Amino acid sequence: MTGPAEDQKDSIRAELQRILASAAFSGSERHRKFLVFVVEQALKGDTEKLNEFVLGFEVFNKNESFDPRIDSIVRVEARRLRERLRKYYEEEGQADPLIVTLRPRSFVPEFTPRQPASSHTPAAATLSAWLHSRRLWVVAGAALLLGAAATAVFLSLRPRPFLPPSTASIIVLPFQTFAGAPDPELGSALADAIISGLAGNPGLRVISHGSSIQFNESGGSRFERASSLGVDYIVEGSVRVNGTRASVSAKLTDVHTQSYLWADTRETETGRLSDLERDLTRAILGHIRMPAPPRGGPRLARRPAGSPQAYGAFLKGQYYWYQGDRDSLARSAALFEEALRGDPTFAPAWAWLSQSYLLMVFHQDGHDSEALSKGRQAAARALELDPALAEANAAAGSYATLDWNWPEAERRFRRAVELNPDWAQGHLMFSIMYLVPMRQFPEAVQEAFRAHSLDPLTTVTRTMLAEVLYFNRDYARAIAESEDLRKGAAGPPTDRAYLLSLSLSGQGERALSHWKQPAGRGEDPLGLALRGYLLARQGDRTQALAIRSRLTARAESSHVPSISLALLSTGLDDFDEALRQLRIAVGQHSPLASQIAADPVFEPLRKDPRFAALLHQMNLR
Repeated sequence: MTGPAEDQKDSIRAELQRILASAAFSGSERHRKFLVFVVEQALKGDTEKLNEFVLGFEVFNKNESFDPRIDSIVRVEARRLRERLRKYYEEEGQADPLIVTLRPRSFVPEFTPRQPASSHTPAAATLSAWLHSRRLWVVAGAALLLGAAATAVFLSLRPRPFLPPSTASIIVLPFQTFAGAPDPELGSALADAIISGLAGNPGLRVISHGSSIQFNESGGSRFERASSLGVDYIVEGSVRVNGTRASVSAKLTDVHTQSYLWADTRETETGRLSDLERDLTRAILGHIRMPAPPRGGPRLARRPAGSPQAYGAFLKGQYYWYQGDRDSLARSAALFEEALRGDPTFAPAWAWLSQSYLLMVFHQDGHDSEALSKGRQAAARALELDPALAEANAAAGSYATLDWNWPEAERRFRRAVELNPDWAQGHLMFSIMYLVPMRQFPEAVQEAFRAHSLDPLTTVTRTMLAEVLYFNRDYARAIAESEDLRKGAAGPPTDRAYLLSLSLSGQGERALSHWKQPAGRGEDPLGLALRGYLLARQGDRTQALAIRSRLTARAESSHVPSISLALLSTGLDDFDEALRQLRIAVGQHSPLASQIAADPVFEPLRKDPRFAALLHQMNLR
């Protein structure tokens, strides 16, 4: 909606100041604030914001739990404001040239010029007769003058046409969940569903789920945080459940103007939350400014699950998947399987189930044969049900890398990022699981940075970016990314890419001073082997050999990844033992084995024909 004409705005603002300075309004700060807000929105032509939800936030400082159907403060105060305005114009404002009112059953102000009193003087009558006799000349002259003035104003002051940016960026924060909700993660799951609905729309960059969760934990004001991420819009809200009914409030904020663009509260049956999520997604898309989509239009919308219960289990499964630890992965797999019992043809649940199993396989260094088998089957089923689903293609690509079928992996990963270019996890898997083993480092770095731009706050994404930079031998940037990630943390970073980047760039002592055993994991063999490598690189062979002996003895009774022993032996310059351990890892089809082609620590082995044979065995060059 357009606002008043420019020549009216000064008059309206002058009238607003007269009202605010009056005795009628001097004792009511609330009504002053109410009136200023609605008038300014009307002057900007932005009356869509003038609804109860937005007014509750902007004028009455309500929080996310505000429900205008329960709390009638906006309607009550609007009625009182109308009465205060009426009294003002009956008394102090009798001679004001402009009258400001609120429309009935609305919060939109109206501005009406006061009609001047009629004059019956002889001079007035003479003037009226003269104007009447020359009406055509006056009208014609006025038209010419107004036309010339309008042309001059248009040519000199016309605004530049709106040129849409190459992208708009949006972050959807986890919705607050209030007492009565059956699951505490319901708000996070609902936000993630909206993220999935927004992602893939051309011209819109959607910050991923992981970064959305961590957004509120970052420093600075919310607008400073959003600006630092290059975010244009923030979506947030709340969920309240009462029996079988769910009430969802949502609002959309423009980061640049720091004002609300849209807000609404909607109610539905708890079993129909998926329908409400799609309605909210459409409403959000309708209120943000994006570039025109390129030819081909947006990607196909995901088919909803066949039952609300199945969809709810799927959303909760995604919530636990993002936690990443072993217990959460097991729970996510159970929830995806629950979703599939409700709808066995829901392809996204099959795809995410396969990814849960994939991470379990990595946690066990490939020794969880049941998870490996179930994961392969789930990936195949997802692709069979929906060949155009990005997650299904990425899942198929992931398992192709475990089979060292690199052409198939490349085809699937490229298809995944093409189908959903705004899915950070797809870019990250493409980078780490295919491009790094193939030593296509420039593109691997590019894909990792693309994932980071979509998911700038999640620890996993930033850690993997540092890992890719390390593989690219860009140790300085790998160190910088790791240290920047952990600014304000209790201690320095201790991840593998950081410590090895320090060691290989001649800062071995610093790396050793930062190493520490991962909390809660006992004597983690990968962590111990890393310490042994760092010690060996610094010339402390005695301690390094002692660690290797301890790991070798432990391997007789429990699984110790051969990759860890190969790393330690390389640090000791025991290349025969390092190659023997690598041969075991390749023979066991360890998920970590494919990265030896790219890992700088194994560079001393690269000229050995036995190393080349191992790469050939894995179909790597």
